[in-house]
Amino acid sequence: MLRSSGALVALVLACRPAATPTSEPTPSPVPTASPATAAPAPAPSPAGFRLVIDELLPGDAPMVMGHVVEGYAEIGDTLEVVGADPPVRVQVRALENFRRPGEAAAQRSDVGLLLELAAPSDATALAPGRTLRAIAPR
Repeated sequence: MLRSSGALVALVLACRPAATPTSEPTPSPVPTASPATAAPAPAPSPAGFRLVIDELLPGDAPMVMGHVVEGYAEIGDTLEVVGADPPVRVQVRALENFRRPGEAAAQRSDVGLLLELAAPSDATALAPGRTLRAIAPR
């Protein structure tokens, strides 16, 4: 307990912020994680990849354009057409994002996939509204 009123006044003045009418408020420091302590981002799982076909460009190697609903896929991944009877598997030969060649198709992006078919008759399973999904994780 303080016995002196002078010490009490000094303590109150020390705890009170100084008022300066022309000074700008100082921004609060933003906490940053050091690279050593930052946790690495988890790698997305290709097992959850799904793409809804919006458009089909037929040919020997058909190209499908659509929206990636979830997951990601890369060149060389094997996909299957959901609901095709018998099951149809295709392989990604090339990929485009916004008319530029890419390496991967990520979630919430519109992409074009150049596909390699096992048989020419498999092209009938590709149609707008169908879904392509990954069949196995890497």
